Amino acid sequence: MNRDPLPRRRSLRAPAHDYTAPAAYFITVVTQHRACLFGKILDDRFHSTPAGDLVTRLWHGLPNRFPLVELDHFDVMPNHVHSLLWLTEESAEQPVILGAIVGAFKSLAAREINAMLGRTGPLWQRNYYERVVRDETEPTAIRKYIEENPLRWALDAENPDR
Repeated sequence: MNRDPLPRRRSLRAPAHDYTAPAAYFITVVTQHRACLFGKILDDRFHSTPAGDLVTRLWHGLPNRFPLVELDHFDVMPNHVHSLLWLTEESAEQPVILGAIVGAFKSLAAREINAMLGRTGPLWQRNYYERVVRDETEPTAIRKYIEENPLRWALDAENPDR
């Protein structure tokens, strides 16, 4: 009999993958309830709000906090962000776990954006999506996907104006 009052959530992480090892990752972080806080897509182009500008600034500041992180493509959408990032080298003295990087970003962004917007409560969904880049051809496809993301917004099921 299970007496745990909280059900276990299924992890989205690959169980056999070492998230401290050098690798590339395609990351997606989504706002709580898919709230469109970061901007709008008009004429297939993203137009950022101050919250969207702040998210961009915080993401681009991650290498200052985590020197083993190399940022590649990044895109802010109305209710989520996509990025291709690289963990560049292993360090026995200071291993960097992908979850710590994303967690730091989510925490900083939530605190600053909630203060900016005068709101409380979660900014982000509880988890994030990640795909381990498995070969040298995938980064090109991921970059294209990120760049073309605003063009697909009109068809996105999460678009409230659809």
